[in-house]
Amino acid sequence: DLSKVQILREWKNIDILILLENVVVCIENKVLSKEHSNQLNRYREIINENFKDYRKTYVFLTPEGDLSDNETETYEPISYNFIIETLERIISVYGESVND
Repeated sequence: DLSKVQILREWKNIDILILLENVVVCIENKVLSKEHSNQLNRYREIINENFKDYRKTYVFLTPEGDLSDNETETYEPISYNFIIETLERIISVYGESVND
């Protein structure tokens, strides 16, 4: 049920945080920069502390879907193209019921 989804930007320095009923998605978006200061591990710790009973997903979003240098076991690499294709599929199926 996506009617109660919350999307937060720059929450505790996490680029994008998506909250559903019992799911949290942590997205680190990298454009023209690299990981630094152990940030992905810190973000994972923040999520684990604040969302103990949630199912957790971690995304490393880059234009080309590059792997993280340090967190390949935890962060799923996703490209911008994948996001565009997924949104297009969602709109084609649920377009009439999706609000602006």
